[in-house]
Amino acid sequence: MVYSKDIGGNEFGQLFRLDLNTMESTLLTDGGRSQNGGMRWKKDCSGFYFSSTKRNGGDRDIYYMNPLKPNGTKLILELKGGGWGISDLSADGKKIIVSEYVSANESYMYLFDTETKKPMFIIQGINDARVPVTEAIQMRDKLKAQGNTVWYLEAKNEGHGFRKKENVDFQRLAVIKFMQEYLLK
Repeated sequence: MVYSKDIGGNEFGQLFRLDLNTMESTLLTDGGRSQNGGMRWKKDCSGFYFSSTKRNGGDRDIYYMNPLKPNGTKLILELKGGGWGISDLSADGKKIIVSEYVSANESYMYLFDTETKKPMFIIQGINDARVPVTEAIQMRDKLKAQGNTVWYLEAKNEGHGFRKKENVDFQRLAVIKFMQEYLLK
């Protein structure tokens, strides 16, 4: 059994494994000033995904852990900001729905493939107030650093979603080319 607990209400929740035979708890996370939680177990119970601020104390990243081998905990997705969490997980445990909470009126959900190196096409408007261009560039660079194929299309005169005809037309052509290159072969 795995549970989250802080000390004296300090909100630095740590993950522990409880041995049901001996009723002894073992610390699984760093034990420091990090927040750990939001666990989602794989259906085969071989481990779970969780969110943690352990990398830098502020950004909430996604990790995978087998609680019987906590030293093998793996960073799955490095994120910027503290509003990230895991909403759900596919039956095979390879895809995660990651949610970003921005405010009571604004949140986003993303599907992240944890194992495959599938190509990604990021389409970004420079003037996007919802998803800053810096975050799109950060995602592009991180995916490339992990060995993924990434296409990146940026429009200097667009916001969230392309609206200008010339940009919409170019985007459609680029998407068709991307699909021909990676999905239709």
